[in-house]
Amino acid sequence: MRTKITLRPLLVLILAATALLDACSRPRTESGRKDTVVPVVVREVVRKDMPVIVRAIGRVTSLATVSVKPQVTGTIFEVHFIDGQSVKKGDLLVTIDKRPFEVALEQARASQAEAKRRQTMLKIRLSAICHWAKQAALRKNRPRIM
Repeated sequence: MRTKITLRPLLVLILAATALLDACSRPRTESGRKDTVVPVVVREVVRKDMPVIVRAIGRVTSLATVSVKPQVTGTIFEVHFIDGQSVKKGDLLVTIDKRPFEVALEQARASQAEAKRRQTMLKIRLSAICHWAKQAALRKNRPRIM
């Protein structure tokens, strides 16, 4: 009987020996890596803004938190700031709808005009009453002729 010789173990042995001999023949650096040439590109320096990207899990808090108390009540018509924006004392934050205040102003002006008209009428009445009172007093003090 013939014995079968397999080539597979022999092939593996030859490949391993070749790899070992190849690894020993090339010079290596101190870190154990092979010396390889890396291409270097040189460019002029340019000044420009670079985006800052922070990828982290965290919480952002403001430097200061303030309460804003309006002097008048009304419907907010326009907002002049963005959430997170820094604002200073005196900055315009919101615009309140001015139509109700304009209506109230017109009503106050109408009431004022009515009050001035009534004042003028009462002055005229007062002067008439004073005139009639003087006439009546003069009639009372007249001597009667019989």
